[in-house]
Amino acid sequence: MNVPFFPGKKQKKTGNPATEKKRSRMGSAFFLTLFLVLLITLAACSGKTPPVPPKQESPPPLIRLAPEAYPVFGDDLQYEGLLSVLYKSLEFYRRLSPDRPVRFGEDVYPASHMITTTRELMAIVHSAPDPETLNRVIKDNFLVYRAAGTPPPGSESRPQGKVLFTGYYEPLLKGSLSPGKDFSVPLHGMPDDLREVDLSPFGQEYAGKRIRGRWTGRTFEPYPDRDAICHENALAGKAPVIAYLSCPIDKFFLQVQGSGIVYLEEGGFIRVHYRGQNGRAYRSIGTHLIQTGKVPREEMSMQRIRRYLEENPQEQRSIMAFNPSYVFFHTVSEGPIGALGFSLTPGRSLAVDRRIFPDGAPVFIKTQKPLVYADGSIAAWQNFSRFMAAQDTGGAIRGSGRADIFWGNDGYAEIAAGHLQHPGEMYFLVLKNPDPA
Repeated sequence: MNVPFFPGKKQKKTGNPATEKKRSRMGSAFFLTLFLVLLITLAACSGKTPPVPPKQESPPPLIRLAPEAYPVFGDDLQYEGLLSVLYKSLEFYRRLSPDRPVRFGEDVYPASHMITTTRELMAIVHSAPDPETLNRVIKDNFLVYRAAGTPPPGSESRPQGKVLFTGYYEPLLKGSLSPGKDFSVPLHGMPDDLREVDLSPFGQEYAGKRIRGRWTGRTFEPYPDRDAICHENALAGKAPVIAYLSCPIDKFFLQVQGSGIVYLEEGGFIRVHYRGQNGRAYRSIGTHLIQTGKVPREEMSMQRIRRYLEENPQEQRSIMAFNPSYVFFHTVSEGPIGALGFSLTPGRSLAVDRRIFPDGAPVFIKTQKPLVYADGSIAAWQNFSRFMAAQDTGGAIRGSGRADIFWGNDGYAEIAAGHLQHPGEMYFLVLKNPDPA
C-alpha cells in the first residue's frame, strides 16, 4: 500500500523563546501521533491480525485404544448374571432398524453389527473362559474404547481421566393404598396438566432441547417445584396418588433412586417406577450439606444424609427443598425398568449418559466395592473388575466421567449404593470388522 506523506508546515518565528519552546513541544507531539497512526495503518493494511489462540476442542467421550493399551479383563462374579444382561441388550438391538447408527466416540457402527457383537460376547461368556483365554480372545476379536472421563486437576491429558462411580438400588418401603395416621405422605402419579414442549421447531439453536411446564391459559410457565408440591398443595386435584408412605425422607430417597417396592398394609406389594419429572433441575442435597458445613465430605453417604435429616427435623423441609426436582411414578409388573425398556440386572446394569455413550453396549469397569460385616458396617473397600451393559441413565449422570451401578434391592445393595463414590475406569467393547464408518 502507498502511505500518504504529510509534509510539515513551516513555522514562522516570533522571536519569543517561550513561544518557540512551546511550539517545539507541540510539533514533537504532532509527529509522534502521526508516527503511531502510520504504524497502525500499516498493520491494518498488511492483512495480518494478532494471532488468536486455537480453540481447545473437547475430546470425544470414547477413545479407541491400541491393542497394547487394553486393560486386563476379568470378572469378579465369574460371569454370573452376564448372559442375562447381554440378552436384554440383544433384544434392544433387535428392535432397532438394522442400519441405525450406534456411536462409539468418533466411530459409528450399525445396529446390526451390535447384534453380532452381543452374540459373539454371549458365546464367549457361555464357554466360561479362564482369564488368559478371555484376554486373548478379546484382544484378537474386539475393539476397546476407553471413556475419556474427567481429567486430573491441571492435566491436559483427557484420556488419562477417571470415571466417578456411584450406585443406586431398589428400596423396600412400607405403605398403604389409603391415607391414615401412619401413612400420610402421598406418592404421586403423573399430573394431568404437566406438558413437555419440543423447542426444536423454534430454531436451530434449540435443536434437541425440551422443557416441561404447564399452560396457564395465557402463557407456558415452569411446573411447581418440590416445596410447592409437598407443602403448598400445588398438585391438588391434578395428580393421582398411587400409595401413601409413612415418612417424607423415604419418599425423597425413593425419588432419587427412581424405583422401589412398597409393601402394603392391606397385604401384598406394588412395584413403583419413574414415570416423569416436573422439569426442574436436579440438585444434590449431599453436596449442599457439605458446602454448608453440616456434614463433612469424608462422611458423606446416603445413610449419613438420612441420619442428619432424622436428627434435625426442623431442617428437613429446607434441605429437601434445595432439590426442586420432583419425580412422579407409575406401577409396573416387573422391574426396575431401565432406560432401554427392560428390567435391570443387579450388579450388571450400568447407568451412563445416553447422549454420549452407546445404548446397550457391553461395558467393562474397574473400580471398588465394599466388603460388609454382618452388622451392615463396611469392613474395607476392595478393587474389582466386571463386565456390564449400558442399559440405564439418570438425572445426575452427565458427561464421560460419571457412571451409576445398579446393585439390586437387598441389604448389600443399599449399603453399596449409599456409600459408593469411587473413581475407576470404564471401557466399551465392539466386535472387529467391519471397520467403523
